[in-house]
Amino acid sequence: MNRFISSWMGILSTCLIALGGCAKGRTNPSFPLTVKKAKHELDLMAASPKPIPRPLIILGGWMDPGFSSEGLNNLIKPAITETPIIAIAFFGSSSFNESANKLIQQLESQIPSDDPNQTVEVDVVAYSMGGLIARYAAIPPQWAPNTTTNFGSTPTSSRKRLNIKNLYTICTPHQGAALAWLGSFDPNARDMKVNSDFLIALDKDYSSNSRFNLRAYARLDDLIVGEQNTAPNDIPTHWVGRSLMGGGHFLADQDPRIIADILRNLRSEPAYTTFPSSPVPAR
Repeated sequence: MNRFISSWMGILSTCLIALGGCAKGRTNPSFPLTVKKAKHELDLMAASPKPIPRPLIILGGWMDPGFSSEGLNNLIKPAITETPIIAIAFFGSSSFNESANKLIQQLESQIPSDDPNQTVEVDVVAYSMGGLIARYAAIPPQWAPNTTTNFGSTPTSSRKRLNIKNLYTICTPHQGAALAWLGSFDPNARDMKVNSDFLIALDKDYSSNSRFNLRAYARLDDLIVGEQNTAPNDIPTHWVGRSLMGGGHFLADQDPRIIADILRNLRSEPAYTTFPSSPVPAR
């Protein structure tokens, strides 16, 4: 079954990259960094790595065996020194609850916390579904919303909550994924449908509690999620145009412009993005 899903996702990825990668995207006035300049900046940061204030957790996306989490790690790690970095993939996880359990277990096994209720304070960089996993794990488990596979029951209360300081998300379906219906065989995809009970509950918690700082990134022509869905209401989206050979969603985790800006923030250096952020343009 997993081989079938992987093959199906590979075909879908190829088709969407072809559809989305036929022309260069627009330039964002509030994020004018070019791909060429971003690659140069990444080289400069790698030549002068710096420690960052907190351990860094890197989270992969839906049905990803580790390509996105390890790819992000390979781009981010050279610019950081003396700081633990943990990359986690969620292929095979059947629910957000299961994914959150995996996340906390891996973090606790490497950097245990003395606090019985929460982990050590961390920063998180997450691609696609990984951003929702981080948001879910940041809620105390006894208050966490139900997911499709535990609907009507209480999520495990033995798990610590993920203590996030800063969350950086890349193409995360904060308001749902436009094509989530294609993956309806999977409970995670059903929870990522626009206006799902799960996402509504996540947003209610986010608006009521200041658990972490959120910075959302997107690439235009994201046919999987929809760039307009990549940030919660009232949170700006820091968007870039698609690259010449990439679609909007796939490979956005490898976009040097986004990675360079995230690294600037992690290293407490001036960001390339400015405020107010330019609105996501209509298609």
